[in-house]
Amino acid sequence: MTLEIFGPIDAATPGRVADALRAAGKRPLEVVINSPGGSVAQGLAAYDLLRSHAPGVDTRALGLCASMASVIFQAGRVRRIEASALVMIHNVWCVTTGDAADHRSNADLLDKLSSRLRAIYAERTGRDSALVQKLMDQETWLSADEAVAEGFADLVVAKTAVKAAAAPVAITAPGELPEVAELLVAEVYALEAKLTRERELRGHLEALCGVRGINPVDAVPVVVGDHLTSGVEEFRAACEAKDWKRATALFAKHREAIFAARNRNS
Repeated sequence: MTLEIFGPIDAATPGRVADALRAAGKRPLEVVINSPGGSVAQGLAAYDLLRSHAPGVDTRALGLCASMASVIFQAGRVRRIEASALVMIHNVWCVTTGDAADHRSNADLLDKLSSRLRAIYAERTGRDSALVQKLMDQETWLSADEAVAEGFADLVVAKTAVKAAAAPVAITAPGELPEVAELLVAEVYALEAKLTRERELRGHLEALCGVRGINPVDAVPVVVGDHLTSGVEEFRAACEAKDWKRATALFAKHREAIFAARNRNS
């Protein structure tokens, strides 16, 4: 089962994680992350929920896994990262207002929160806490390979090699292509020949009927009673079905009746 965390980490994130864990039940869960980060409190809640899932959680980073998203990424037993993804870690920050006491209080809170993130990073990377703090102070951006080298990911997702596109096959004539392609081309040739023959027959029929650019059936209005012979009716039906071969044969057979119907209704 897979949970996708795409977009900012916000108040809805822990709830989505909890729902996914309930749905997973006794099954492992994969969490796919593409996020710029967001709320520290909500991110820590999501991290703790994922770490508490007994069947286990694996994480995969793609696109951007930054700030609090990089913390949630650490919840995976196996942390996979796409080759083109980036991981960013930094200290917690916020915008504060108020007097000097307010700013000092918020600074203390920021230190506490950054300390918690530092502990998570250090635990999962195996790096010294002081080194991790240095990386956080610098706001460090890591490529996929760098994230693995620094311990922030376990492995880069292997890519299946994409074969170069084959050169276009010139469709010239049957006999020069593989068997399946040859059959398809033969069908194309047959269809083109049929359409060409139908165009020729229609043109011939239009010339016989003395009409151009319209369906010959339009030149023979519907009539009633004795004016409509079976031959004219069959001719109309063939034209409506665009069966020009049959229409041509019927026209040759019932030419006089067809013209008589035209003349009576013109």
